[in-house]
Amino acid sequence: MTGGSARARLAGLVTGRVDPATLAELATGRLRTQRPAFERALVPRSLAASDCLDDERADLDGRRAELERPDAAAVERLDGRPGVGLRAAQALSAAVGPTVARVPAAQHLAAWAGRWPGHHERAGKRLSGKTRQGNAPRRRALVQAGQAAGRARGT
Repeated sequence: MTGGSARARLAGLVTGRVDPATLAELATGRLRTQRPAFERALVPRSLAASDCLDDERADLDGRRAELERPDAAAVERLDGRPGVGLRAAQALSAAVGPTVARVPAAQHLAAWAGRWPGHHERAGKRLSGKTRQGNAPRRRALVQAGQAAGRARGT
């Protein structure tokens, strides 16, 4: 950034010149042979890429909302619970479904996520009760919801 061409381009940007061809013309000395490369490098691609990513993100959010429409009531009910935010409610709804009829008890859901310790006993001797790894997204959602609920006031 201390060379003559770089300083001239910076000065051009400061004065309001934004046209890549005009800025490439400010190259001096042997760099004048590289003007086409300078011109290509000065085209503002980052804004176009950012706009494209924003459009894709909006499209994916719309598609996700459409897919979650059947579970919207369950997500809203879960979202109202202490410690359960929107993302955790969506993850839990996706894991369990709109009704908890598939899960007979809370212990079963915790075991399904790998957070319920096992109880292994043989010949009156207790063996390892280590928790399984379980399903990572379910485990993450349950652990975050439990930690947040533990920190919430009045619960």
